[in-house]
Amino acid sequence: MDSNETITICSGTRDSYRLISSTSKWFDDGQYVVIKDDGRCLSIKKCWMEIPKNAKKIMRLVNSVYFHYVGELPLGSFDFDKQESTHDEVRIYYTEA
Repeated sequence: MDSNETITICSGTRDSYRLISSTSKWFDDGQYVVIKDDGRCLSIKKCWMEIPKNAKKIMRLVNSVYFHYVGELPLGSFDFDKQESTHDEVRIYYTEA
């Protein structure tokens, strides 16, 4: 994994809306992702063959990507968990165990 393996979570237009952005190259070969939140960890998984209804389209800017999420996530920058992340899925812990 690259040294810049982080996401940034910003507030959206409503209280529970979040904008997730990243400059990580992990997103380079994907078009859609599925996001799961278990209350302390965010899992982002690339969709390859079939695009589920709950998939988020990755929007691209010059050197970054972003997508929207509806949920109560803390604001800030968070590192990918390098031990639990793979080519297909990244895990980001945003609270202490």
